[in-house]
Amino acid sequence: MTAPKHTVSFEIAGSGFEGRQKTYLETVVGADRGDLEVFLERDPENEHDRNAIKVMVRNARTGSGGQAGWVPAVFAKALAPVMDKRNVVVAKWKLVKTAWYGKTRWGMKIQVPISEATMRRMRRDLEEARVAEA
Repeated sequence: MTAPKHTVSFEIAGSGFEGRQKTYLETVVGADRGDLEVFLERDPENEHDRNAIKVMVRNARTGSGGQAGWVPAVFAKALAPVMDKRNVVVAKWKLVKTAWYGKTRWGMKIQVPISEATMRRMRRDLEEARVAEA
């Protein structure tokens, strides 16, 4: 197993869908940082993306929890093969508050430690996505 040498940071996707704002309000907003666990969970049976990775939250004090969103697809493509072999941890997280059509919307930015090989794969995937958009 290659030791992580890098970190990748991104805002998670899908925070505003499928009742996830309720999860933020019940689990994350106002929680003591030490009570909150943020972790990744593979979803290989996902009908939209076989590389799908859920971002999950759990409040140890209240017992509440649920899905906060998704790892964006371009990052999940590189992380999924790694997660299929071992657990990938969230090193840091930050709650993000934005406005969406005049309403408060909660989201999250996370940092994940990755190896040199995963970093190379991620850079390649990002470049391919950039070229495909052009």
